[in-house]
Amino acid sequence: MRNSLVQQLEREILPLLEVHGVELVALEWFQGAGRGMLRLTIDRAGGDPRVQDPTRGVAVDVLTHVTRDVSTALDALETSEAVVIDVPYQLEVTSPGPERPLQKRADFERFIGLKCRLDMGPKYDGPSALRGVLDGARDAGDDFIVVLRVSGKVVEVSSAMIARARLEEIARPKNGKPGKPGATASSKRQERLKAREEARAINEEHLRKKSSEGASSASSHPAPVEGGVEHADGAISPSGAQR
Repeated sequence: MRNSLVQQLEREILPLLEVHGVELVALEWFQGAGRGMLRLTIDRAGGDPRVQDPTRGVAVDVLTHVTRDVSTALDALETSEAVVIDVPYQLEVTSPGPERPLQKRADFERFIGLKCRLDMGPKYDGPSALRGVLDGARDAGDDFIVVLRVSGKVVEVSSAMIARARLEEIARPKNGKPGKPGATASSKRQERLKAREEARAINEEHLRKKSSEGASSASSHPAPVEGGVEHADGAISPSGAQR
């Protein structure tokens, strides 16, 4: 589920998240044609999609501060060549949104009973995606086995065969008239818009810095790997740099 680049970056990023009092939900690398995205999903400690309280999400200023600190840390790692990312990429820091990513074995055990989707890797001999209800996980050597109930049948798949896993959106109780969000929904939308504006400012500053440092430099790009960029709900904080 996670490649060596993601595992290496995770070790460097975790201490920064502890300083900000948030936990890592998922760290994902997506690469398309000649460009990549590093998506960092964070949440308050103990965050749970079953708790339907919008005030318990990650604050906008926390998303912005984490974006700035992680972007600075990535620059330092690349300058020292401790980490080398050979393609232009963006950093995206976001809250989980309605479809929370699942990566660790503990995730699959913690959310037993919830619906999820498993996007399977190319080596999996079966359907490209599985949808069902989580029924836990168990050890299997260096990996672990995810247990899923699909149409009443128990299906077991190795985590090594899963390209991406995420919970499916939990239905929220209706509040007020259809098509007319309440004050809480409106204020949360304004917070997300504000976070996007702040993220754009961080990204522009980052790109100007990189442009001035190496406007005339050219970089070689490795062959694209499988994957693509998806958009997640929540405040998005991109920070990309030409290499």
